[in-house]
Amino acid sequence: MRRAKSPWILLLFVLCGSIAGGFLGEILTQYSFFKWMNLGGPNGYRELLSIASDPLIDAHVIRFGISFTLRVNGGSILGIILAILLYMKK
Repeated sequence: MRRAKSPWILLLFVLCGSIAGGFLGEILTQYSFFKWMNLGGPNGYRELLSIASDPLIDAHVIRFGISFTLRVNGGSILGIILAILLYMKK
């Protein structure tokens, strides 16, 4: 009997695939053949989502804020696709 696949493993695969793909995409865009991985924007990344709450707490001694930004390039998209394919094969 086959065990059910965990969604946490899928999330881990996608996270690792996007980080590795983004890193490789950033390196490979230096070569002319891989310029298509550059999606525009600063450093070749396209910003998909940005949430900022700055400063959330300001007590003059400590300042606390929360910021979340989701940016992708061509390599990170390919890394996510590869991670999902590897998860499906598992």
